[in-house]
Amino acid sequence: MDEEIKILPLAEQLEKEKIKFVGLSVSRESPQKIRVYVENEEQAQEVKNYLFAQGYKEVEIKIIGKIEPLLIEKTLALEPFKITKFQPTKEKEIIGGISVGGYETKFTGTLSVISKKDIGITAWHVIPQDKNIIHPGTIDGGDISDKIGNFKEHFIDKNIDLATFELLPEVPRKQNYVKVIGEVAGYVEPSNVLIGQEVEKYGRTSKYSKGKIYDKDVIVRVQYHDKVRLVPNCYIIEPSIGLPGDSGSLVTRIDAYAIGLLIAGNNLVTVVQHSEELKNLLS
Repeated sequence: MDEEIKILPLAEQLEKEKIKFVGLSVSRESPQKIRVYVENEEQAQEVKNYLFAQGYKEVEIKIIGKIEPLLIEKTLALEPFKITKFQPTKEKEIIGGISVGGYETKFTGTLSVISKKDIGITAWHVIPQDKNIIHPGTIDGGDISDKIGNFKEHFIDKNIDLATFELLPEVPRKQNYVKVIGEVAGYVEPSNVLIGQEVEKYGRTSKYSKGKIYDKDVIVRVQYHDKVRLVPNCYIIEPSIGLPGDSGSLVTRIDAYAIGLLIAGNNLVTVVQHSEELKNLLS
């Protein structure tokens, strides 16, 4: 095939044919070369056979294992992670990088940041339509008396793993600030995020960590609590910079410019999604 490959229709085709995969992108080397991320060798062979039969001759396969949203619930598939004992704390001031969750759903993740517009930001799957947002999250001892805000808006209908909430007026907060990273300098356009570039984040579980951009413009197949979604506009970070509970962390370049939200991963890689919606919230 000589025409430029459109990865969304191809990802939808693989999904329709029940060909299992983890992620899909067009190689940096050639617009005709596909890079497919899979869990294991069995998936690799199945994907390769199918794509070759469809006329795709340039196919690169990368085995990265199973990825999942990095929140804390009754998840057992993330056993390869070695999680050190976490000592929860209740912060006096609400800032990016702290434990957050929904009271009803009992999920726990990370608060990305409080925007300049005084809006709380995190991953959708951390607070899915949960009316009462609490700090710390349930797993860290939070309950309804620890309510910090009310659910505002989600963007998952566009397959954007992002949600916002309005803080209660009496809650102390520091806008545009993330633990250790400091003040967020702004949002960087994907065209200015380079392969091999170093990035950083501060999350509820693994605290501060760094990694490098391995790939960009990846569609990632993510199994959420309600259904599987094809999540577009993702970066793949190596080595992994997240553990369960780090979902929602704001990921930045080392100059503190945000590139996206940490949404999924495993002990090898981390998935970060960028979006116009996040850009608008941070501007």
